[in-house]
Amino acid sequence: MASLLNKTGVIFALDDISNGRPEALRLAVRLNDYVDAIKVSWPSIIHYGGGFMFELSQKVTAPIIADFKVADIPDMTRQIVKAAAANGAHGIIIHGFAGPDSVSAGVEEASNYGLLSFVVAGMSHKSSFYTVTQSKAAALAARSASANGIVLPATDLKLIAKGRRWVGPNMNVLAVGVGVQGGSPRIAIATGADYLIIGRSIYEHPDPIKAAKIFAASIVQGRT
Repeated sequence: MASLLNKTGVIFALDDISNGRPEALRLAVRLNDYVDAIKVSWPSIIHYGGGFMFELSQKVTAPIIADFKVADIPDMTRQIVKAAAANGAHGIIIHGFAGPDSVSAGVEEASNYGLLSFVVAGMSHKSSFYTVTQSKAAALAARSASANGIVLPATDLKLIAKGRRWVGPNMNVLAVGVGVQGGSPRIAIATGADYLIIGRSIYEHPDPIKAAKIFAASIVQGRT
């Protein structure tokens, strides 16, 4: 089974497609030693092609998380997880609102292929349909299925604190929405998050490595 690294607490979201595939790969290589995982989402996969994630996995040592936010019936969820594994992923992100059957199918299939599994239990934008009740149901489904963690918004610290209680100490809480969306990295960690998923605040920074180091320092502060 793959595992997240435990060096900095930063998961780099490689979502930018503005500078082309070679530059995206170069940026990932540059950041490799400063992050605990690299997240690849649909814009990069669609724009650069399915082989992009596999090529990335050959160039970096950090685990690759396929942020596909899978939200489908159990059979389709299994197929997506299997395809992600075949294309270099070390982890997969599944949407909790698809329900416990789909969550269980995705987590089980991920385990079959040695992939980490993370379940979205809340989103960072204001118009999300996730209510606290739905977030709790998603988190409990993730826990019941033995997922590796859940994803929650750093823009809602009360939800992070609740999520930590819902899943207990043995599952990871990944926080999104820090930086550009206004979430505080230090407070998100202090409230219960284990890792921060950060994209624009790193790849739009004039010095991405410096930005990653600043976030890592904030995480250290949040853990003390």
